[in-house]
Amino acid sequence: MEYLKKIFLGKKVPFYVSLFCSVIILVAVIMYATYFFASERETMKDFVSWLVPVIPAIGVVLFLLLTFLKQSRIGTALLSASAFAGFVVFVITVFGFVVENIMNSIPEIPIIIVCASMLFIGFVITNVTAWLKHE
Repeated sequence: MEYLKKIFLGKKVPFYVSLFCSVIILVAVIMYATYFFASERETMKDFVSWLVPVIPAIGVVLFLLLTFLKQSRIGTALLSASAFAGFVVFVITVFGFVVENIMNSIPEIPIIIVCASMLFIGFVITNVTAWLKHE
């Protein structure tokens, strides 16, 4: 328990911002996976990819692992890169759906915007905090 206290208590603000962004990214990953891979969304199967939640989730795991190894700046850089990669794959896969259905009333637009925004915000903030001192 003392080891965990040392890891999380001796950090500066950029580390906590990165930690918060990892939570945001994790929420976006869970939202995407539970919403877009639900059985009632079978019509969207051509417009979703498992890479979208997997890549950022790997980034969150790497961030936490590297934090435990006292390399949180590198972990934050990897978190940022994974959030950006997930965002790019998300945009590429969902773009086809939006373009194909642009003239219709699309009930999925709010969740699409929320997931994209959360991944992009996570990328931008962690990219900035990756360059700041964490200890």
